Amino acid sequence: VAVNPETRLAALARKRGWLVEHFDKAPGGPRPPLPLARRRGATGPGLLESIMNKEPASSGARARKGRR
Repeated sequence: VAVNPETRLAALARKRGWLVEHFDKAPGGPRPPLPLARRRGATGPGLLESIMNKEPASSGARARKGRR
């Protein structure tokens, strides 16, 4: 079953004999809030990319610093 598929997926599903279902949102449901401003970092590198580009801590010394 393909539910609310994009055009290419719907075509592939029909070709393979799959059932294709299209559902609309339920009437009377909550409306989305007003559009929000872009989130910080939306145009720059993401969180994962920022983490991946950081230098690794030397054997966890930073995590233990100040604890005794």
